[in-house]
Amino acid sequence: MKLQKEIAEEFERQATECFQKDFSKHKNYLLKVAFGQNSSIIPKQDFDDAITLYGSDQKAGISMLFDVLLPVIKKTMDVVYSRALKLFDKYDSGLLSVDDLGDGNIKVQSDSDPNASYKVNLNSLECDCPYFQKVKFAGMVCKHIYLANEIFSDGVRQKTSHNKPNFIPMPERLDTVITDAFFCYGSQKLSKRERRGNSNIPSGISYVL
Repeated sequence: MKLQKEIAEEFERQATECFQKDFSKHKNYLLKVAFGQNSSIIPKQDFDDAITLYGSDQKAGISMLFDVLLPVIKKTMDVVYSRALKLFDKYDSGLLSVDDLGDGNIKVQSDSDPNASYKVNLNSLECDCPYFQKVKFAGMVCKHIYLANEIFSDGVRQKTSHNKPNFIPMPERLDTVITDAFFCYGSQKLSKRERRGNSNIPSGISYVL
């Protein structure tokens, strides 16, 4: 499940705040509202055990609650991600506009109403669409966040002559360069990689970005 770490962290943050504000309301929200029809697969006894543990150890209770709800979170997010992939196909075909507004804000055109759009913030992983407003208190995200994250967050978006995206993954360290390919990010990093003996980077050639 993509973004699982971020979802887990947001689940804990929301649970901590919402339980303190209205314990019964958030318990009912998690049990009956957040996951829609998938709520039927929540193991009720395990859920109640986590709630009981919360009474004596809040942090441990929330951690157990996340573990109990993780299967239903994953099932719900798998559906959302599959919808995001359909959005990406439309975007890839030029049928859906996705625009970078700067500072991590992305405007995603609605797939059901071409005259409407939603604003995604990749820094906070928030969206102003109705679905996100429903699921955000369980730490989950919507298809627009998945789509924007797929396009902008993990790589540099390039455009080909056919106006289709070409993602260039950014390695975390210079020593993670793939042996049968290389990427150009600037003369300084190329120089460092060349000194590591990467035979895929020709010597004596200048690269300009």
